[in-house]
Amino acid sequence: YPGYIIAMLPAGYAVQKWGPKLLLGLDNYLQGAALLCVPMAAKMGVLPLCICMNAMGVAQAPIFPGQSVMKRDFQGRLPAALRPWAIQFMRLSAAAGEIFSKATTPIISVRWGWQAVCYAYGGVSLGFAVLWGLLARSKPPEPTNVQQQVRGATTPAQQAMGSPKKAVVKDVSMDESVLEYGVLKVPAAIACMLAHASCNNLGYTLTQWAPTYYASVLGCDAIETGKHLAVTGVVRFIGNFMGATLETVLQRMGFRQINIRKGVCLVNNTIQAGCCLGFGMSQSPLMATIFNCGACLCDCFQGIGFSQNYYEVGGPDTAILTSVGNVFASLGGMVAPMLGTYLLARTGQWYPLYAISAGIHVFAGFFFAIFASDTPARQLLYGKSGGGGDIAEEMTKLFMSSRPVQHRTQR
Repeated sequence: YPGYIIAMLPAGYAVQKWGPKLLLGLDNYLQGAALLCVPMAAKMGVLPLCICMNAMGVAQAPIFPGQSVMKRDFQGRLPAALRPWAIQFMRLSAAAGEIFSKATTPIISVRWGWQAVCYAYGGVSLGFAVLWGLLARSKPPEPTNVQQQVRGATTPAQQAMGSPKKAVVKDVSMDESVLEYGVLKVPAAIACMLAHASCNNLGYTLTQWAPTYYASVLGCDAIETGKHLAVTGVVRFIGNFMGATLETVLQRMGFRQINIRKGVCLVNNTIQAGCCLGFGMSQSPLMATIFNCGACLCDCFQGIGFSQNYYEVGGPDTAILTSVGNVFASLGGMVAPMLGTYLLARTGQWYPLYAISAGIHVFAGFFFAIFASDTPARQLLYGKSGGGGDIAEEMTKLFMSSRPVQHRTQR
C-alpha cells in the first residue's frame, strides 16, 4: 500500500497527460514481473519482500485513473440508455476475477504451495499485458462524417461550399492537458471522493478480516473459507446486471441522473453499513456469508452511484480526481488491519471494528446526497452554470468566492 499510495498522484498526472493505454500496459508488465519475484524475495528476507510488494503497488497505481478515463470516454459515445449497461459490463471482469481467484487460490496454495499462486497469476498478468498492447486503444475512434452530420457538426463538404474561414478560438478552460488542481476543493468533488473512501474502507474491513473471522470465530478451514468468500464474487457478477436494470428503470421514470446517483449512494451506504454490523455479530458461516453478500450486492449498485459520478464531476480532470480520491480510499487498506488488531487486543470483540466502518459509511452517504453534482468540477470552480444540484453550486460559490476566475483561450 505505501508504494501504491505514493505513486497514485504521479500516475494520475501521467494518465491525464499521455493517455491510459501506455500506463496500463506498463502496469501489467511491471505487476506481473513483481509477482513472479515474490517467492524469491520472501526467501531473501522481510525487507526484500516489502520492496517487491511495494514495487507491485507502484505498478498498480495507474489502474484506477486509467480505467476511469477510458470508461468516461468510451461510455460517453453511447446513447444514455446504454451507458449503465456498458459501465456494468466493464465491471464484470473484476467480478469474474474475484470468483476465480478466491476459489482457486486456497486450492493452489494447499496443493502446490503459496509460491505457485504467484507464478500462476504473474504469468497471467504478463500474458494480458501482451494482449493489451495489441488490442487496446486509449480513446474511441473519431466519429465519421455521417455521424457528424447527424449530430449537427460542420463537415469538410459543407466547409467547401463557400463557408467563410474564421479564426478558430478554442476555450482551453476545459482542456484535459491543462491541469487544474483547484477542482479538489470543490464540495461536489469532495463528496465523490469521500463516498469512495468510505466504500473502500468498509470493503477493506470486510475483505481483510473475513478470513480471520471465518477461521478464529466460526471455525472454518482454508478451503471452506475460500468457498464462502467466492460466493461474494458470484453476487457481484449478478449484481452488476441488477444495477444497470435499476438505473434504466429510474431513467424511464423520469428521475434526473444526479438524483439517481444521490439516492442510490445514500440507500446503499445505509444498507451496506447494516450488513457490515451484521457480519461482525454473525455466529455461523451461513449468516456471515449472507451479510457479506449483502454488502457486496450494495457495492455493485455503487456502480450507478458515486462511481459513475466520478466521470461526471471529474470531466477533464477525471484522472487527477480519481487519483487523489483513490489515495484516501486506499488508506483504509492500511488502517483496517492496524485498527482491527488494536481493537481486538483492547476489547476482545469484533463489533467495534465494524461499527466504526459502518458509521463512517452512513455519514459519507448523507454528505454525498447533499453536495454531489453532475456538473464538471472545473465548471463549478469557474462559476459556470451547469446541471448540478443547487446546493453543490451554492457551496462552491461560497468556498471559492475569493478565487479569481481565469479565462483561458488559445488561438
